[in-house]
Amino acid sequence: MTVQHSFEFAPRVKASRRNLVIEAGAGTGKTTAIVAEVLKLMLEREDLAPERIVLMTFTEKAAGEIADRIRVALEELSASDATTWPVGSPNPLVVVGDREKAQRAIAHHLENIDLLRSQTIHSFCQSLLRTFPIEAGLDPQFKIIEGFERSLLHGQLYDAWIDDETRVHPTPEIEREWETLFTHAGYLFQIRDLILQMIERRDLLDETGYDFGAFEEVEEQIIDALSAIRHTSDDIGDDLARQLFAYVRAKTPPETSDIDDWLAYLHPIATHIREANLPRHGVLKEALKILRAGNKGRSIYDRLVSHRAAMALLALTRRFLAFLDREKRQLGVVDFDDLLLRTLALLDDERVLARARAQFDYIFVDEFQDTDRTQARIIDRLARDASGQYVDGRTIVVGDPKQSIYGFRRADPETYYRLTEDLVRGGAERRLIVDQYRSDAPLLDAINAMFARLFPDAEHDPNVFRPVYTPLRAARAQARRDMDARFTLLHAEYDDGADRFFVEAQAIAEWIRANSEGDLRRFALLFRRLTKLDDYLDTLDRYGIDYVLPPTRMFLDRRAPVDLLAVLRAIAHPFDKGAQISAARTPYFALTDEEIAGGMLGAEHRVLGNDTQHPAPSTQHPWQTFKATIEQYRQAARHLTVSQLIDLIIETSNIEAIYDAAADGARHLRHLEHLRAIAFEYDQRAGGSAGQFVEEIARRRGEPDEVEPSLIDESQNAVRILSVHAAKGLEFDTVILPDLAVQPPSNELQLFTVEEPRSLVLTGRADSISANFRIAGGEKLKKLAGKREEAENRRLFYVAVTRAKTDVVFVCNHGDDVKNVGFAKCLREAIGPIDAWQSEGRDIRETLVGPVAFEKIGVVRACGAPSFQGAPEARTTPRRRLKDQDLEATLVQSDIVPLEIVTPVVAPRLTTGEIAARRAGSRNRIAGILLHRVLEHWDGRADVEPLLQQLASEVAANADAVLRVRKRLATIAPSETLQRIARAETIGREVPVRFIEEGALVERRIDRLIRENGSEVVIDYKSGIAEESRVEKDRAQVERYCRAISDITGRECSGLLWYVDLESDVAISLSRA
Repeated sequence: MTVQHSFEFAPRVKASRRNLVIEAGAGTGKTTAIVAEVLKLMLEREDLAPERIVLMTFTEKAAGEIADRIRVALEELSASDATTWPVGSPNPLVVVGDREKAQRAIAHHLENIDLLRSQTIHSFCQSLLRTFPIEAGLDPQFKIIEGFERSLLHGQLYDAWIDDETRVHPTPEIEREWETLFTHAGYLFQIRDLILQMIERRDLLDETGYDFGAFEEVEEQIIDALSAIRHTSDDIGDDLARQLFAYVRAKTPPETSDIDDWLAYLHPIATHIREANLPRHGVLKEALKILRAGNKGRSIYDRLVSHRAAMALLALTRRFLAFLDREKRQLGVVDFDDLLLRTLALLDDERVLARARAQFDYIFVDEFQDTDRTQARIIDRLARDASGQYVDGRTIVVGDPKQSIYGFRRADPETYYRLTEDLVRGGAERRLIVDQYRSDAPLLDAINAMFARLFPDAEHDPNVFRPVYTPLRAARAQARRDMDARFTLLHAEYDDGADRFFVEAQAIAEWIRANSEGDLRRFALLFRRLTKLDDYLDTLDRYGIDYVLPPTRMFLDRRAPVDLLAVLRAIAHPFDKGAQISAARTPYFALTDEEIAGGMLGAEHRVLGNDTQHPAPSTQHPWQTFKATIEQYRQAARHLTVSQLIDLIIETSNIEAIYDAAADGARHLRHLEHLRAIAFEYDQRAGGSAGQFVEEIARRRGEPDEVEPSLIDESQNAVRILSVHAAKGLEFDTVILPDLAVQPPSNELQLFTVEEPRSLVLTGRADSISANFRIAGGEKLKKLAGKREEAENRRLFYVAVTRAKTDVVFVCNHGDDVKNVGFAKCLREAIGPIDAWQSEGRDIRETLVGPVAFEKIGVVRACGAPSFQGAPEARTTPRRRLKDQDLEATLVQSDIVPLEIVTPVVAPRLTTGEIAARRAGSRNRIAGILLHRVLEHWDGRADVEPLLQQLASEVAANADAVLRVRKRLATIAPSETLQRIARAETIGREVPVRFIEEGALVERRIDRLIRENGSEVVIDYKSGIAEESRVEKDRAQVERYCRAISDITGRECSGLLWYVDLESDVAISLSRA
C-alpha cells in the first residue's frame, strides 16, 4: 500500500533519507509520485541548488513534463495557504509542517527552477561526454548521428571494412571465417544483414563472462555415442541406419578437439543421421538420438556447422565494430548507442567517476522498468560511493515491472529486478503505490482478478522475468457508469479466412453504433499489430464512424508503402528470390502465383493441383517481362536518387490510377505520398542507395511507435486508433482489443544473455552451442527466447487492458485457423474456457474474473456508406474492393489480362570524366548551400563564426565544408557588394511575395529585401557561374519580384543578382521597376 510521509521542518535538524524503490501500478500516478519526492526534498532543503538534482526519463516529452509539474506544484503551494500536495487531494503525498520555512524554500527553488536537470538518460550521458571528451577519447565537438545518417554511415563503412578485410589486410583466419559464413548464409547481402543486426546488440557483445559455448561441451557425448555403436555388432534398422553404423565402425573419429576435423568426419554420414529410422535397440537408438541432437531431420553435423557459422559471425561483427569505432572517432561522430557505451567506459576511470559523482547529490529515475543493461549500470555506478556502497538518500527509482514492454529497444526487466533488489539489500526502502485513480472500482476488481492469474506469485526465475501482481485499490469514490459487466467478449465468427478481420471490424462497428450514444471519443481500438489495419478502417468508413490515428510510423505497415518497398527491395537485391516474388505479386506488376511459378521453373511443368500443361516461358512470358523491367529500374537507380527512382516507378507503372480505382484508394495515395516525402528527406539528409533506404524503413517498421498524449486531438468526436505500445501513458473510457490471436513476432536472428548458466546465446540464422546444448529449467537455452517473448506479451496485454476507465471489449474470433496465441491465450488463461455464444444478444456469465458479458450482434454486411447516426439499413452484399461496383463485378468474371509494363527510360551512362565532375559537384553542393545561408543572414559586420556554426549544424555540413566556407567568407567580406548590402537597411529575409505567373497565382520568396536611399532593392543570391543564358532567365525572375514589390509599396524597386560560389562572385544590377 502507499506509504504517506509528513515532513515537519525543525531548525538545524537534517532529515535522515534512504534510497527509494517505488513500484507504481497502472493508473496510480508514477509521475505524481516522483514529483512528490522532489517536492519533499526541495522543501526539506531550502539551500539545495536545483542543478544538484538529476531527473532521468526516457523521452524528451516526459522530461519536460516532469520539470513543468514540479514548477506548477511549487507555484500552487506558493499561491495558496495549502499545507498538503496535491492541493485539495484527500490522499496527499506531501504534508508541510513549518509553513514559513516552506515558503522560503519554495521562493528559492522557483527562482532557480530553470537549473533543474530534467533530461533523458541519453542527454545526461551526452553532457558527461562533453564534460570529459579527452578522457572519453572523443572530439570535443562530436556530432550525434541517428536515423538516416547513422544507417548510411554504417552502410558506407561496412563496404570500406569489407575491402579492408578481403583485399587490403586479409589473413588465412579471416578468409576462413568469411568462407564459413558465406557457405552458411548463401549471399553477401545476407551476411551484411546479419552483421548489421548483430551490432544493434553491441551492448551484449561487449559483455564479459558470457560465451557461445565450445565444441568440448558436446565432444564427450559424441564420442560416447560413436563408441556405443562401435562396440555393438548388431546390424539393424533401415538401409541408412545400417550404412551409418558401418561407417562409424570402419572410420576412426578424430583424436583432436578441432571442430573442423569433426565436421570433416561427420559430413559423409550427415544425411544418414538425419533420415535414418531409429532401430528398436536401446543402445543404438540412444546413440542415434545423441548424433541427431534433436528430432528426425536434424543431425549433430548441422548443429556444429551452425555453431561454427555463429562463431564466424561473432568474430566478423566484433572486427567490424572495432573498425566502425575507429572511423567514427576520426569523423567526430557518435550515435545513441555510443552515448551510453562510451559513458559506461568513461566511468571505468575512477578519477572521472569521482568527479561525475560530485556533480550532483540526487538521482531520480522515472519509468525505471524501461532501462537496458547499459543504462542500469551507469545509474548503479553513480549511485555508489568510492567504497562501492550505495549513498544513502541519493537514488530514487520509480517504475512498474508489469509495464516493461520495450524489449525491441533493449529494455531489460531482468536487469530492473536485479538492480532494484541490490538497492533494497543496500538499505533502500521499497514502496508500493496501490491507490489507482483511473478505473471504476468494478473494472478494477476484474483487472485484479485477471492479472492475479496471469502474474502468479511464483519462485523467481533468473532467466525469464515474471512480475508478481499486487492488487490495486480503487481511489475513485463513484463509478462513471453503471454496467452489467466490465469485460465484454464480442463474437466475430467467420466462414472464409480472407474475411476474418473484415468480420471483426463489422462487429466492432455495430457494437460502437449500439453503445456510443453519440460520443465516439469514449472508444479506443488498440492493436497488437497494424498490418491488417486497412480492413478495420475500410469498415469504419462504410459505417460512417469517424476515427483518428496519431501521426506515427504505423502507416509503414500499410498496403501502399509495403508494395512500393517490395519493389525497391527487388531492385536493390537482384539475387533475393523472395524479394523478386514479393515484388511480382504487388499491384505494380500483379503477377499470379501460376505466372510466377511458370516463369521461375522455366521448362515445361505441371502446376500442382492442375493437370494443364504450360509451355516453357518465352521472352514474352510475364515473369520475364517483370524481370526485364526490374533490371531497367536497377540500371536507372544507378543514376537517380531514391525519390527520383520512386517517381520513375510510379510514373511508369500507373500505380496511382490503380490505387485511385480502389474503394480505399484515397488512403493508399496518402500513404504513397507520405513515403515519397520520407524518401525526399532521406535524399536531402543522407543520400544513400535504394537498398539502404529500404533497410532504414525496415528498421523504423521494427520499432513500435510511442505516442505522447498531447498528440491526440481530444476535441474531435472520433474513435481513437493506436498500437498498444503507442497507447502507453494514455487512458480511454472503453478499450476495444481486436485481432487477439497474434503470435508475437520472432526475429530472424536473436542474441541474448542467460544468467544461469551464464551464456551468450545466438539463435535463428545461426545457432550457438549454448543455444542447443546448455540447459536451464530442463529446456535448451534457445527456448528461453520464446518464453521471454511470451512473458513480454503478457505485460503488453496488461498495458492494453489497464488503459480502460470503464470497460474493455475483447473481440473474439472463432475460425478454424485462429490459434491460441498472443492476447487470445492470455484471455483464455484468465477467464477460463470461452464457450459458444447464444444466437444473438448479451449474456452475462460468472467467470474466474467475475461477471463477463458474452455478446453477439447481428452483423449486416455493409456495401453502401451508412451515416453514423440515423443510418439507412445497409444492403447485404459482398465486400467492396473497387469504387465502381459494376467494374468490379465485370472483372471478377473476366480472364486475367496480359501483363503490360511501360519500359522505364534509362539514363545514359556517364563517362569517367562526367562522374568525376559530378562527384566534385556533390562535394561542393553542401558547402555552396552553407555559403548562401550565411550570406542571407549575415550583416557583413558582426563576427560570422557563431552564425556559421549554427547554420552548419542546420544543413549538416561537415568540417571540410565549414572550413571552405570560412575561407571564402574571408575573401568576400571586403567586397563592394557585401559592403553595400551591409550599409543598407534590411527589411526582411526570405520575404514571401505573390504574383500572377502564366495565368496562375504563385508564391515565391525573395532572398533578401533591403532599403537603399529610400527605395527597395531585391537581392537574389545565385550559385554557380553567371552564364549568359542563365542570366537572362534569372533577370526575368528578379524583375517579376521587383514589379511585385513596386506594386505593393508604390515606389520604384531595383534588383541585384549576385552569383556567388566557392571560387568567384559576380554582381549584376537591374534597373528600377
